[in-house]
Order: sequence, then structure tokens, then C-alpha cells
Amino acid sequence: GVTEWEPTDKTRDVITYWDFGLQNPTDHCSYSLHQPFCTSDGFGFPLTTSSDPGMAVAADPSPWCDDDASGVRDFAIFKPNGGKDVRNQGNTITHQDEGQNVLFLDSHVNFENTSACGINDDNIYTQAKTDDIMKGTAPTTNAGMPPLTRQDNLLVNDFGTGGGSKGRACFTAETPVWINGKMVEIAKVAASTTIKGIQEHAAGMNACYEMTLESGNSITIVHSHYFMTASGEWKKIEELSAGMELQTMNGKIAIKSVVKKAMPFVGGSYNLMLNDSEQYYVGQDGVTALDCSKTTWEILEKARQ
Repeated sequence: GVTEWEPTDKTRDVITYWDFGLQNPTDHCSYSLHQPFCTSDGFGFPLTTSSDPGMAVAADPSPWCDDDASGVRDFAIFKPNGGKDVRNQGNTITHQDEGQNVLFLDSHVNFENTSACGINDDNIYTQAKTDDIMKGTAPTTNAGMPPLTRQDNLLVNDFGTGGGSKGRACFTAETPVWINGKMVEIAKVAASTTIKGIQEHAAGMNACYEMTLESGNSITIVHSHYFMTASGEWKKIEELSAGMELQTMNGKIAIKSVVKKAMPFVGGSYNLMLNDSEQYYVGQDGVTALDCSKTTWEILEKARQ
């Protein structure tokens, strides 16, 4: 079940409490909002005051967006014109699959027993398809799939990595990590007394960075990730640049370059989940990386104390 959450320390910056901040967002009631972002080339249709009043603005959480693949429904099973069991696969889990509360632009709220409740029976949780707006296409990332038309509802919620790190902060399948003094591809790491397992994100379209180190070795980062600098600070890949030094398992190493690739990465991505630690070593040089399945804000605050 879910519980209502009230922040106890109201002196913090509001960004700390985004999506329940230090709390795990899946433990509390949350909502989906209409996709407000456009792609880098300007494609997309955010809601405005002049949009159709029948457009959905918000609803209970989408069944197609979740912090990891285990929380996302099998889209192939969902059939909006099928029997109750398969039709209800398109509803939120908040009301036992029976439907969702939906806020529309004209400010009225209805409990709808199907997610195909937008304009002309458009599905409020999926990107419209020209030949099938009742089912549509399941969203892949928050900013990577905008509404298809001005009357296409697309309500999304967090695609984070669980526990508050907010984003697919992960690595490609073949990225080496250091386990017991040996390099192992991250997708092939087995659970043990120290390793809880692998956090795997379903294939999607995400921003991609290539970080090259002074050794000539490079690491590919999907969406984002935190690395420890030589001074002991955790910094996201977006905050790193040439000349900065990172902590490794054997000392420190300088960054030669950080490049955001022109094309997004399309595929699955992985994070190592640990039992009694919050960091592991990634890449041939053993760069110190954060286990982003943990509550990132708590780790960052502890590091600042």
C-alpha cells in the first residue's frame, strides 16, 4: 500500500523534495502529468491555456512508466477493445486496475474505467499512433517521446532509477566493473554476499555521454551517473569536464574529455546494486561510481557533512 508523506524539514531547498526527495517515491501516492517537453529539434505539443479543454492534464500514475522494468506492464498484453482483464492492463495500479482519476484542462475530474478516455478515445498514457490512438505507443523516456499531435494526451511520471536518483543513471551492458579484483561486464555480474544484484532498465532512448580518461580508456554513460572526484565529491557526468580528476580504486586519474553524443543511446542499461556499500568501480581504470539504486540525496548529504 501507499502512505501520505509530509516533509518534516521544511527548511530544505524545494528540489530536495521533488518526487518525495529522500523517500522512495514508489512508497507514496503520486501522479502522472502531461508530457511538457519537446525534442531537441522542437517537436512536441505541450499543453497551453488554448489547448482543447478535453485534454487530460494529470491522472494517477501511468502503468507504462516506472523506476525499473519490473514495475512496467507488458504492453503487448494490453488490448483496449478486449475483455476486462486485458483492457484493465492499461489502467493505473493505484485503484486495483479498475481505472484512474483524471484531471482535464477545463478543471473537471472524472474517474475513468479505461485509459482511452482522451479526445476521440485517445489513450492518456501513450503516444498516439495514426492508426490506433486507443492503444498508441508506450512511452520510453520522459523527454524522448513527446505527444504526436496537439490532441494527443501523454501523461508520464518518473522514469528514475529508484530511491531518488532521478534518471536512468546507468551503463551499457558491456561496461566492465571490478569484482574481486577482476573485470566483469556489468550485465553479467552475479549476486553475492556483497552484491545485491543488477538494476536493469528496459530498452529506451536516452542521452549518452562518452568520458575519455588520460589513459585513453573511455566509459559510456547512459543518461547520467555520479562519479567521485579526487577531492571526494560526488559529481554527475554533466558536471565533469576535461582536466578534472576522478577517484579510482588505485588512486586518481584525469579526464581527457566528456562528450555528449549527437545520437541518443537506444537499448537497455545497467546499474550495480550493492548490499553494504554505496560505490563500485567501473571501466578499465576502476573509476569510483555511485550505486544509484540507493537514495542519492542521502548519500550526497552525508558526503557534505
